[in-house]
Amino acid sequence: MQLIARLRSTSCLTVLSIGVLCSLAARAEIDLEVRGVPDPAQENIRMHLSKWDELPGDNPDVLRNAMHPAVTEALRALGYYHAEVDYALRGDQLTLNIEPGPRLQWGEVDVTVLSKGEPVDDEFWQLIANHPFTDEQVFSHRVYEDYKNSLLTFASRQGYLDAQLVRNRLRINIQEQRAGVVLHVEVGERYKITDVTFSDSRLAPELVEQIAQVPEGEWYSANIVGSVYNRLLNTGYFAGVDINVERVPPNQAHLHINLQDLPKHRVSTGVGFDTDTGPWIKLRWERPVINDRGHGFTTELQLSRIAPELEAQYRIPWGHPQNEYVSWDTGWRMQDTEDVETTIFTTGLSYHRVIGERWRYSFHADFENETSQQGDQPEVSATYVIPSVRFSRRDFRGDATDPNRGYRYWLHVGTSNDSLGSDTDFHRFNGGLNTIFTAWEKHSLVARVEFGVIATDDFRAVPLSQRFFTGGDQSVRGYEFQSIAPRDADNDLTGGERLTVGSVEYRYQFLPTWKAALFVDQGRAYLEDDTVRFDDSGQPNRDSGREYRTGAGVGVRWKSPVGLIAFDIAAPINDDYESGVRVHLYLGTPL
Repeated sequence: MQLIARLRSTSCLTVLSIGVLCSLAARAEIDLEVRGVPDPAQENIRMHLSKWDELPGDNPDVLRNAMHPAVTEALRALGYYHAEVDYALRGDQLTLNIEPGPRLQWGEVDVTVLSKGEPVDDEFWQLIANHPFTDEQVFSHRVYEDYKNSLLTFASRQGYLDAQLVRNRLRINIQEQRAGVVLHVEVGERYKITDVTFSDSRLAPELVEQIAQVPEGEWYSANIVGSVYNRLLNTGYFAGVDINVERVPPNQAHLHINLQDLPKHRVSTGVGFDTDTGPWIKLRWERPVINDRGHGFTTELQLSRIAPELEAQYRIPWGHPQNEYVSWDTGWRMQDTEDVETTIFTTGLSYHRVIGERWRYSFHADFENETSQQGDQPEVSATYVIPSVRFSRRDFRGDATDPNRGYRYWLHVGTSNDSLGSDTDFHRFNGGLNTIFTAWEKHSLVARVEFGVIATDDFRAVPLSQRFFTGGDQSVRGYEFQSIAPRDADNDLTGGERLTVGSVEYRYQFLPTWKAALFVDQGRAYLEDDTVRFDDSGQPNRDSGREYRTGAGVGVRWKSPVGLIAFDIAAPINDDYESGVRVHLYLGTPL
């Protein structure tokens, strides 16, 4: 005999049932008015009378004979056992004038669990102790039925797969206006997971077992099955996972896990627009599984006006493929912003680890070759090796694309040294914090800070891509992308050795998926040492970047099916170098 673990919420059945009832009510054409009872009783009466598309008679007596059994059932289901109903007919409108009388209250309660094997755990007894049959809970048959079903469901989820109700009574005492409850659940033996089988897959059986981590020998529970299901489905290897539970009395549960492999090749495309990079198109090709050890390969090409790039990654699972892996990443990217042009080739190895759903960290060893040109300066090429470490933590409540509250902070530390074959020595630190807080239902605050430091004896030798720039829709709005930075004597952007950015944004939800925003951003990328010169003219830099640049504006946020889309209008405030209004459009999340 088999018990199939569908791993779908029972709410789906509830929603379907409600939908069917609503559709039945919707097609009833009786002009009905119900008086004298609360809204839940009125709705229950309407639902019970929804089988009539038209009145079953043309006088009150005929109507009473036809409808009274259904009306009585609807009222008694909610505890109105002494209700008196008057049927009044005026034209095509039927009016029910109801004198409900006293409503039943819960009386004596006898709920217990009978066990033949291991005693049930405390969680089961808590469910029994917290039954709903109290004076604070109004009487209804649905409360009784729901609790009865919850006892059996909970027993099954805890491994009592043979659980059954041996006594099941709702005792109605009309004279005392009380409803007594008798529920005796016999749980039988608790089942243990004693055997696991997997269907064929492109992956090696030992890798599938390592990912699934089925705890053979432990008590069966729905939580264990759900965890196994999630671990397998979240690998990115399988299109579907089905877990069938076979009962082998008296107490053995065998799991049969059916795996559906993803297609060997997956190709996806995307197009979009944001004001930092302009229109873009993205092409992605994946090989989720290259061999039975779970290695995978991904390559992605993104074309845009100022920042085209090509990336490829070879990925090797180290533990769970989504939580721990080693990758070899290779890429080429180009960036052309204002008077700074850079072309970078990168290749390197990295180790990634995700702990729970909050902590992420990674170690990298990257080889990079950068060719850059700043303004009218000659083209410069640099090669460097950068070991680095990155970590972040994120926690939120609500939808990940638009959470109610939460935070995310991150830190990136990298170093370059000539002993590793680099052309220059420097140490780079970059970190930040994003947070969102909803004080009232429709009012929220979003705050962001970011900082950065470069430590070096020769800042001029630090490659342009490693220096700090800010400005744009993800930093200081009202400014062009990466246009805030020190400028040399020729007014060419040089990049800074320090970075400080902060932002505060107020949001008001005026429609279910729309929010208005009011924000202020402030930031700077600057030189710690004003004596640094970037040409041989000996002329002082036009701007060291020490002054904070401020942008402010308004916008709207739309929670679309693909994520949070932001539209902002912003302008610089009291700036000698920038003026005018800038429009920002981007897809993103505050965390």
